[in-house]
Amino acid sequence: MASSAPTVMKAVVFSSSNVVNTVTDIPRPAVRPNSRDMLVRVCFAGLCGSDIHPYTGREPGLKPRTVMGHEVVGVVVECGEQLEGVRGQWLHRVVVAPFTICCGMCWACQRGNTARCAHSTLLGWKKERGEGEAAAERLELDGAQGEYIVVPYGDSTLMRVPSPGLLPKSYPAPAQLGQPSSSFEPLRDWINYLFCGDILATAWHACEQAGLREPNTYATPAASSTSNSFTSNKSDLVFPETLLPVPEPTIAVVGCGPVGLLALLCALQITHDRGIASPLIVAFEPNQYRRKFAQEVLGLEGKVHFLDPADLQSDALNNTPVHTAMSPPDPSIAPAFSSVIECVGATPAIRLAYDLVRPGGVISCIGVNTDPHLPLSQDDIYNKNLTYRVGRCDARRIGSMLIDRLAAARQSEAQEQPVEQARYISSAWKIATHVESLDDAQRHYTRFAARDEGYLKVIFHTDAADDVNPVLR
Repeated sequence: MASSAPTVMKAVVFSSSNVVNTVTDIPRPAVRPNSRDMLVRVCFAGLCGSDIHPYTGREPGLKPRTVMGHEVVGVVVECGEQLEGVRGQWLHRVVVAPFTICCGMCWACQRGNTARCAHSTLLGWKKERGEGEAAAERLELDGAQGEYIVVPYGDSTLMRVPSPGLLPKSYPAPAQLGQPSSSFEPLRDWINYLFCGDILATAWHACEQAGLREPNTYATPAASSTSNSFTSNKSDLVFPETLLPVPEPTIAVVGCGPVGLLALLCALQITHDRGIASPLIVAFEPNQYRRKFAQEVLGLEGKVHFLDPADLQSDALNNTPVHTAMSPPDPSIAPAFSSVIECVGATPAIRLAYDLVRPGGVISCIGVNTDPHLPLSQDDIYNKNLTYRVGRCDARRIGSMLIDRLAAARQSEAQEQPVEQARYISSAWKIATHVESLDDAQRHYTRFAARDEGYLKVIFHTDAADDVNPVLR
């Protein structure tokens, strides 16, 4: 495939604020001499919310003619010279790229912190530089929304996946408003694996950051007949030397965009893994379409409570389980929420997260916020003994785990066995509302940026079937 690859290709490129163009004359990326690069024939590339930041100018500085996008699944068609010894393990394999590259050898990579690799750089980001401005210290890379992409450190960055099946020659129409497109189901493995490189991994990371994988801790007084009371000899209460585990976290998710919806699936999966039968999970989302989509398309009605944040200022919550959890009648009961996952990346959402979290709780922020100032003061954080966690997802580490879970679940399903290891996350593909050609990218960027109803997750396909299907294994 590589030897017959064209020298130019079709791709979606950045032009200027609020303008992308689909061009057919962008040079096809090339593997560098004596490198660990891999050339990948792109099959699917996602349109991510963080693509909208440079598109709208909220995150300025992207160089014109940069190929957009950082979510990709495709097939390896060429390996760099340094990978000659492992070429047979990679050539013609279906792979997913995490949205940042990682060398696999530095201090951060060796500890699983692949997002902070010493050589880390984002797919689809090339900075525009003025005359005399210093060159970049790290690689700057074109993105995924084209027919080919080169991935440096391919053997440590890319993640191999089981074959998701043959590519179709034609693609289904967009989902009807508020309904899943059942015709996307044949693509479900392609889509699920695609999401492991960014948004599903990021959603899992949000839950990890929120402390959901381990029991939360909360100081609980214990009766004692000893004299070392923490208050006075009138009390027989002492606090343990270490905080006692609270077995069931109470979870709020702020924002039901693509990552927020997947965070709900991941929170359900993690609490299921821990044997928590009926966790309290509440999603706060002002958009009625997104709330309805989660309830009906993802099947979360009855598993997650959905609220418009405006309901917090009304009587709508009175006498509901959510109201009881947030305002327990007994002061010995910890109020919700022990963990708040903020998936928007905007000041009002962070303030809402702060209002929701209980003293001693955790806020996990994974929305990309480009505001220069944190909307919480040190005093705010101090006054709630708050843990505020923020940072880029280690997509290579987490994505590999998710791929293993999804692959094992598929195998269990084929053997008519329970698929507990991916009971919830295997539904991630259902958030896809559009699988579209690269040709009309400007329209999809415009509508996605405007948050038009029905535009929840857009995936671009390339016309790769004739190239890829003969070599899939």
